[in-house]
Amino acid sequence: MSFSFKRGSKLIIDDGTDRYLLKVADFNFSETFIERGYDVSTVHNPVAISNKTYVNAKSNCSFDFEMYFSDNITVEKKVLEWYGFDASGNFPAVNGQLTKKFDVYVDLGAKIVFIDNVVLENLSFKLNPRGILGMSVTARGFTSMMDSIVLPSNGTLYSQGSFTNAYISASVPGIDVSRVAGATLELTRDINWLNNQSVHDAFSGTMFIPEDVVGSNLAVAGNITTIKRGTEEPKYLPDVPVSISLGDYMTVNLGHCNITQRADFGSGVLQSVSDFKLLNSVDSQIII
Repeated sequence: MSFSFKRGSKLIIDDGTDRYLLKVADFNFSETFIERGYDVSTVHNPVAISNKTYVNAKSNCSFDFEMYFSDNITVEKKVLEWYGFDASGNFPAVNGQLTKKFDVYVDLGAKIVFIDNVVLENLSFKLNPRGILGMSVTARGFTSMMDSIVLPSNGTLYSQGSFTNAYISASVPGIDVSRVAGATLELTRDINWLNNQSVHDAFSGTMFIPEDVVGSNLAVAGNITTIKRGTEEPKYLPDVPVSISLGDYMTVNLGHCNITQRADFGSGVLQSVSDFKLLNSVDSQIII
């Protein structure tokens, strides 16, 4: 089962205490069921002509959505906390932080989609000084329902404010990164759901839904694009800090990165693109 809604969807995060409302631009959802079976044959008819099948397990449902940043940072901070960042903006370091689970309700108007125990997989920041700041989010849960679902009413409901943009500046030792034209930042990690289904459960007729998850291999990479000036040659810089600031709204500090510069002519203007990859999360934060 899959569906996609491009505009007007409301996504509510329920952390068990309070609720957080996101106005999402795009929302895509899909899930599948797992079928098992075996051939049936007899002594008189050794050639199997029928296949007994059972649909007895759900795969992890996956969904993605696009959100914009607003001047009310409470909701945006909650999304970073969901990904595993602590209150100071430090990167997640242990599995318990990598696999923080919240419940999600998606209000589509005529339908409400409920996705239980959701773990965030990827964050893709869109940092364009000429547009609204935002990011794409990929997530996984382990069950969903669409009928007879009621939106939660616990705690306080926090909503986003007015969408915002900001001037982008950057700092990299040894590289001129003035006149920033744009930047990207990608956070990806491996999410594995453990299959605890036994041999006896496999043909029991009971629907199995995986609940235990392990997160690993957090990778952080991106680039900074600047208008190229002069005749400076591209550089390779190992193990240097990278800082990206979005006015007073957000600061990204990456303590240890490898950087490779390259030229880009795609926009009709000669630009210099500094690709970076985080080596480790020491001295690294995303602060809103």
